[in-house]
Order: sequence, then C-alpha cells, then structure tokens
Amino acid sequence: MKRPLSHQLQDFVKSSVWLASALKKANAYKTRDISVLDIFTYLLQLVYTKKSMYMNILTGTHKSNFAKDAVYRLLNSPFINWSAFLLNLAACIIINKVAGLTSENRLNAIVVDDTLQNRDRSTQVELLTRVYNHTEKGAKYIRGFRPLTLGWTDGCTFIPLIFRHLSSEDKRNRYVEINSKIDKRSCGYKERMQAITPAPKVLVQLLKQVVRAGIPAKHVLMDCWFAFPTTIIDIGNLGLNVVARLKKTWKVKYLLNGEKKQYVKYIQR
Repeated sequence: MKRPLSHQLQDFVKSSVWLASALKKANAYKTRDISVLDIFTYLLQLVYTKKSMYMNILTGTHKSNFAKDAVYRLLNSPFINWSAFLLNLAACIIINKVAGLTSENRLNAIVVDDTLQNRDRSTQVELLTRVYNHTEKGAKYIRGFRPLTLGWTDGCTFIPLIFRHLSSEDKRNRYVEINSKIDKRSCGYKERMQAITPAPKVLVQLLKQVVRAGIPAKHVLMDCWFAFPTTIIDIGNLGLNVVARLKKTWKVKYLLNGEKKQYVKYIQR
C-alpha cells in the first residue's frame, strides 16, 4: 500500500540534515512550541498537491497541529533570511551530491541573468518601478521589476543560488517607496536597499555571498549589460574568471595586451 504524500514528505524533511541546518542558518527557529520543519513540510505538501492553504482549510484536509497564523508568521517574518536559506541549501546539494558526479576537469560556472517581471496591473507593490522592456519589438516602459538571478551549472545541471528583485535607483521612476515601518536591522530592509542599488554593485555583493558559501565554480557567465570594466575587475578580485560579451560602445575601453582598445575598433581590425 502506497503511503500518503504527507507522510513521505515528513520522512524526507526529518531525514534531511541539510534542510534543518539551512533553516537554522537562516534564523528560522520555532516559536510557541511549533516546529519550523512541520510548517515547512506542510508548505511543501501544498506545492506538490497544487492546492492553496485556503482551499486546504476549506475542504477540511488541513489536519496539522498549528493554525494558519503560524504559517503567516513564518512567511512574513522580516528576520528570517530566506535568501541565505536557498544559498546554503544549494551549496550543500552541489558540494555533497552533484559535484562528485562529474570529472574534476569539468568547468563549473555561475550564470548571471536578469529578466523582466511584468506587474502592469499592480499599483501598491513596494518599490514598483518603470522597467524598459527590451525583449520585444517596439520596446516601451512597463511597470515591474528586474529579478537578478544567479545559478550554478556544470553544463548538465542547473541549480538556482540566489536572486534579488531590482527596482530603480532613480526615485523618479519608482511608483511606491519602501514601507517606513520596516525595521532597518532586518533582512527584509537590507534586501529593499539592494533593490534600489545599481545592478552591477548588487551582482558583486551576491557573488561575495556565493564565494563565502563555498560554491565550486571558477567562472562567471554573464551578458554585456554587466560587462563594465570595474565590475569585471571586482569579480576578478573574488578569484573568479569572467566570460562575457563586451559592450559595443565608444565610451568604454578595455585593456588588451597592455593597450587600451575600444570594442568596436578591435572587431573591425
């Protein structure tokens, strides 16, 4: 007889030392005698059964020893660093499981990309901003964000590491400002401040966290939007090599064989 999915998930979560360790490092502790692992297992169950917590309660299938308020307290806590949880969990999986499946000569890389998140119907979302849509013909400005995402790959497997929703550093482009009630010591406030920081600086900050986590990678793969000379130098100082298409502009020069060259002139030669 096949065991229920909830029991299988409970066994998986309780037997996973990495998951409990990542939650602890992210400052996710139990409150009021309710285990964080129990709530996390319940949230996983909702994902795999494709049901919301509202429908779970409405249909009477919510049989946990905690109420919905406990779930909301966990998800809405500004002091839990969910970004650190994702990064530490990914590091454990890569180091202990994935990296050993391939040869030591294989080149591992950190892939950097920023995509467009359209929020045209939103009006009151924090740090909602005007974003230039360059992915379609007749590009125009739309409401939304630019999620900056870093992932690890060995050429066969891709594992997400860390991400940030980027707004605009220009206050005139933002529709909504930061909630003034947010504690400035919290992880949530720090991520909000990163959202209004220039993307190249945020990229270097995130790469520093990836290096500290011990992710086995020596290369950073990114597009030309991030290929500023200062950004490339900062990434090189972290011990990482950069693979990127250079900016095709007359305003930026790159050092090649001891000589400063413009990208356009070098290609034409």
